[in-house]
Amino acid sequence: MLVKSKAESELVLDEQALIDASKVWPLPISAVAVCGNSVNIWFDRSTAFRTALTLKEWNGSQRLMNAEKVYVEEPTGNDYDTISMTEFRANILRSTIKKCYQHGGYTIVEKTDLRDNEIPPDVRHIKVVHQRSKPSPVVPHVEVLCGVVLTGLETQNAAQYIQLRANDMHLIALHRYGLRVPETNQLRELVSSLGRSAAVVDMLQTKHTNVIDIRTQQEIMRNHCTSKGASFILYNYARLAKILNKHGKLVEQGLALEIPPTYEIDFSLLVEPEEWQLLYAY
Repeated sequence: MLVKSKAESELVLDEQALIDASKVWPLPISAVAVCGNSVNIWFDRSTAFRTALTLKEWNGSQRLMNAEKVYVEEPTGNDYDTISMTEFRANILRSTIKKCYQHGGYTIVEKTDLRDNEIPPDVRHIKVVHQRSKPSPVVPHVEVLCGVVLTGLETQNAAQYIQLRANDMHLIALHRYGLRVPETNQLRELVSSLGRSAAVVDMLQTKHTNVIDIRTQQEIMRNHCTSKGASFILYNYARLAKILNKHGKLVEQGLALEIPPTYEIDFSLLVEPEEWQLLYAY
């Protein structure tokens, strides 16, 4: 980790004292190097891996329930033939916000819980909007701005864009990942599902307030190249799920051991830069 002072003067730091003090921290420091007004800090990798996996911050079931109530407006519909790409994006944002609150342990209020569609004053109301409205002291709510999606002739509605992405994912599966499956209903359902998932990733990979331009094929390709992309994410998710599923079956058959407790794992074996990057960046 690099720490840089805003001042141009040289930093004066007792490196050994910092290392000694960090021994009781959740992430102890193994080395420190001062260079001018910058400090390079190296964490103890083994402890960092063990601490992160022990905390399991990504595991929503481990979180305490939050007493605060939240109501996120429901998606307007999933009839992809009739909704625009802008509304499709807004619906994805609504669903994602709701899942984030659920993961955070908040109490989610459903539309069916409302009386006469009125939001109680003790419930935080989240609205996804395309244009900011004037604050209302009578009915307070939180607005999340969703940018518009500029579309062309080939992507006038969500169904057209999903089909376009389904075709892309089919070609990628054939040529990049070597998918060889007979043309069946199962394959068509798989490709359709991949198309929907790819469209969701496309909408979420851009900052929610920014405009997404998919008026031309060139703009669509430019949007896909700004991140790892849907094919990378979906393929690796499927690969990890397959590995975990296979391991679970082998454990049931007595052909493999269960994953040991965190305290029994030797994290000193993780010495590759990519392994640390997975923990530090993600």
